[in-house]
Amino acid sequence: MSSRPKRPLSTGPNPTSKRQQARQIAATHDEVALKIAKELLQARPPPEQNNLDIMPGFGISHELSQDNEAEAMQLFVESAEWEGINAFDEFAAASQDFKTLWKTSVRVLHMPPNCMLAPQNLLQYGTSTSISDKVVFGSDFSKLLTSLIIHPVWGHEFGMFRLALQFAVKCRIGHRCVWPEKEHHARGYQAIETLRHMLDQSRDGPETISDMLAKAIGETEIAQDDFPVFLLTIADYVRKEDGHDLESYTQCHGLFPFPVMIEDLRAIERALDNYPWVEKSWMTTTARIWAAFKSELGNDKVEFPEPGQLKEYFSRNVEYVFRVIFSRKKQKKDQGGPDARLSQSLPGEQERNAMDDRISRLERGHAELVSRFDQERLRNAELLKRAEALESESLSTTRSSNDSQLRTENELLSGQIERIREERDTAKDQLREEARIRLENLTQARDQLSKAHDEIDYLESEKGNSQVELESLRNTNVELTKELFDVKQGCNNAQKNLIEATQGWSETLKDLSEARQNIASLERGQGRI
Repeated sequence: MSSRPKRPLSTGPNPTSKRQQARQIAATHDEVALKIAKELLQARPPPEQNNLDIMPGFGISHELSQDNEAEAMQLFVESAEWEGINAFDEFAAASQDFKTLWKTSVRVLHMPPNCMLAPQNLLQYGTSTSISDKVVFGSDFSKLLTSLIIHPVWGHEFGMFRLALQFAVKCRIGHRCVWPEKEHHARGYQAIETLRHMLDQSRDGPETISDMLAKAIGETEIAQDDFPVFLLTIADYVRKEDGHDLESYTQCHGLFPFPVMIEDLRAIERALDNYPWVEKSWMTTTARIWAAFKSELGNDKVEFPEPGQLKEYFSRNVEYVFRVIFSRKKQKKDQGGPDARLSQSLPGEQERNAMDDRISRLERGHAELVSRFDQERLRNAELLKRAEALESESLSTTRSSNDSQLRTENELLSGQIERIREERDTAKDQLREEARIRLENLTQARDQLSKAHDEIDYLESEKGNSQVELESLRNTNVELTKELFDVKQGCNNAQKNLIEATQGWSETLKDLSEARQNIASLERGQGRI
């Protein structure tokens, strides 16, 4: 009877050890992903009203005249997007992935998804008219887009994510027009600025945009961080297409934004997962980060929007997009191109730099005022010590003297010292309050200036805004300039008050010295008696 031969002992690696190592690596990646998710949720809490007031599609309106507003809303009502919003049910199972996308995009990027993939950002959802008219993104598309939004490479800012989306589509469809559309969208990356110049000089040629970016990175003289090289990595995962008529391929309500498809998102996902980040904590997959994010998100006690509110916000987002679409179509129809007069009338870079210089001078003046205030505070402390010593001496003299005149002088001196102390405390409180008010005004002025800069950039990118928006911007700049002048004047007044207070304290110190001499004289007279 034959027996089964025994299996020889394995001399290779232990499979159990390999599985343990794999589990340890997975656990490490999960810890890293959880740390990223927690930091993101701490940095981006649920939005409050002041956050919504500065978000596109919420507080930032695209104002139109009454007639134009009616036409824009008519365009909206007649669109497939209108039908999609009316049919939208946030509680339906099919809507949950898009609902998660909407909440995540608003919280993390401060940008609703329908305002993200919209003409004002040269982006649209899908490719053909039948797809791009759908206002609710598909389930797979929504889930993948949501997982990309939370990656730390974007720094919680839509601007960098917009560059990645646009670049992925441009690589896929072979688009060689100037990019980024606005120079400031390059965000200070020298390689991207060089690429924009190269595209502006040569819009036709055999080189792809990824080849041109690689060349631009090679020509960069100063050290750059990862982002331009990361964009180049996206191109490695893009499936390039040929033979498309770009205008008919990307048309959306008469405009031509870049069509974002799910394969573009997958290319970005692969680049994120495989790029050798300098920041080692990013060396984990987007899927792990998203899983950790969902787990931590369940611990939030605040939900935005509340159940039943999403459809209202959703409609406002899309209305905003249609105002932008109408403005651009009207501009194209009326003028046949960019509104040069509007571009010329917008505040230029020189004016904005001048405003920045005024803010810098104001900050330096405030710092100098704070320094002087600290010096005066030290002088006040020294004066207080001297006054207390003088008070102690005068009280001692009063106790040792039986002369009524000397006692009266001491009492008067004590009262004078008390009044000096009260005046000093009052002056210190006033100076602190003035400094606090100046600092608050400076902070408000800087915030308003930042908002004015954002609005200027927005107007420059739109060029179809109505004259009402332009006039509002001018008024904002005038009011800001006036407020800056008032703040500077307030600083000058505070400085003047400090000088006057210093002079008053010097005179008081002189009076105290004379009083001490009188006391000494009276003591000598008493001794002779």
